[in-house]
Amino acid sequence: MKTIELNLRIVFITIFVCSVLYPGFILAVAQTIWSEKSTGSLVTDNEGNLIGSRMIAQKFTKPEYVYGRPSAVDFKGDGSGGSNWGGTNPALRKRAEETVNQYYSYETNLIPVDAISASGSGLDPFISEKNLEMQLNRIAKIRNFDNSDILAIINNENLYENIFLDGTRIYNVFLVNLYLDNKFSLHKMIDVKR
Repeated sequence: MKTIELNLRIVFITIFVCSVLYPGFILAVAQTIWSEKSTGSLVTDNEGNLIGSRMIAQKFTKPEYVYGRPSAVDFKGDGSGGSNWGGTNPALRKRAEETVNQYYSYETNLIPVDAISASGSGLDPFISEKNLEMQLNRIAKIRNFDNSDILAIINNENLYENIFLDGTRIYNVFLVNLYLDNKFSLHKMIDVKR
């Protein structure tokens, strides 16, 4: 009987340490050091209304917006994942061709790989600089602004991250689109707290 009692104590202590103490400690450290990231990198307007997250891609399909990477889960955050299609799968080729025809068949022969390939999570919020540059002419025509210096303006707004030591940049689609709406609006402007 003492052995059973001792084993039960060990089980309950282990459960308490692994399920309460350790997660609580990690949560406290994350909230203290990385509070913004640990709460989901949420973006709100000036009235405090949640309008999105910096770290979860959203679906943009209107031509006046920058398009993100394709998503195998249709940008549903509760069902993150990829398609697991191999390179020889006809479904992968079909999706890539549809994406090219729908969004990128204009003005260019060289299409960046991130314009037609989904990420492993289906929720990657970033695109490459080449992908962004390829889309800016279309957006400038629709929003009626001069495209010549828009990338420099976007860079000044720090809507990118450096991912390599060589200065390669990736751009947050959601933040770029919010910026475009605020500066070259076709829609109701949203003041965003970042």
